[in-house]
Amino acid sequence: MAIKYSSAFLSCLSGDTKPTNVPTGFVAFETDTGALFRFTGTVWGSFLICLGGGGGIGYGPGCGGTVTQLTSKSTAVTLNKLSGTITTHNASLMNGAVVTFTVNDSLVAATDVPTVIHSSGGTIGAYLIVANTPAAGSFKVTIRNETTGSLGEALVLRFAVIRGSVT
Repeated sequence: MAIKYSSAFLSCLSGDTKPTNVPTGFVAFETDTGALFRFTGTVWGSFLICLGGGGGIGYGPGCGGTVTQLTSKSTAVTLNKLSGTITTHNASLMNGAVVTFTVNDSLVAATDVPTVIHSSGGTIGAYLIVANTPAAGSFKVTIRNETTGSLGEALVLRFAVIRGSVT
């Protein structure tokens, strides 16, 4: 129930406290639901590398959501979550055409790094899909039809926001 820490890492854990029964050089913390996190890994500065355990790095239940785009592929969507699924409108996109839409998300900061993948729906591999232009409260997704024909498909996109910092 402990992780190695450095002073830079501890400064990122505002509100978490070091229990007295944990050896020096380690810290354990508890969520507001009472769940203890156990990490095995090494911290360099403010980065945590988790090794083993099979748990992976990511967001847990409650951090994700779903939204469906209305009216066209350029219509903005709103989903105030750090990860989730966006189902696009099935409007046709001509070969080589590019469309961009905004994802309004109050949890996104300008320094964050949003990522997006084409998860299902439509023709996998027929589109170039990129998350870009993070700003306070939003980011954009750009879709390009890479085929030689027009495609009118509802794409299912998965996104996650990676926290970023410039300091």
